[in-house]
Amino acid sequence: MAKGIATLMDTIFLILLSMIAASILFYAAGSYGKTLIQHSQSLFVDYYVRQAVRTFVSVSDPPDCGSSDWDYALAKLKLAYFNGNGATIENILSSVGEKIMEPLAQSSDYIMALEVGGKVYYVCSYFGSSSTTPSTESGETTEQELRNWLSALSLHTKLYTYSVPLYIKGKSGTLAGTLLLVVAPGGSFGSCPS
Repeated sequence: MAKGIATLMDTIFLILLSMIAASILFYAAGSYGKTLIQHSQSLFVDYYVRQAVRTFVSVSDPPDCGSSDWDYALAKLKLAYFNGNGATIENILSSVGEKIMEPLAQSSDYIMALEVGGKVYYVCSYFGSSSTTPSTESGETTEQELRNWLSALSLHTKLYTYSVPLYIKGKSGTLAGTLLLVVAPGGSFGSCPS
């Protein structure tokens, strides 16, 4: 009788261990798929941000009309001949930002900034707390204010950031600056730097 009870208890214990192991494996397999999806989306956005900025920077001469590179080349041409008017740079960044972020515009907040001569001109598009369409702001700030805003933002959300030096030859010499593109999940910004 004691052997029968011991065998029954061993069997129940083995079944219990098997169920726990199966549950752990099932949970791990399910979370692996979620993690894999999040990781692949993260890689896509990161790759997209890098390639968008590289495309804008590498375009030199206007290619065939109608291609997306044409818009970038035209924007760079306008930047080369700007007369120091901040509104002009903000308008150019706005048009370039809309073109670059078109595939991600309905799901992402972004800020595109150009630092030139100690000033930072930016265009920022973000989803408000209950908004289904993005709000767009543009303006001028300092490099330190932008850096502080991005630091505070990075504490609670994942930012995809890419910056490159930008040199554009124009009539009055070479315009040198830094082009920055920051992308975050929609609704992360809440507002733009002031």
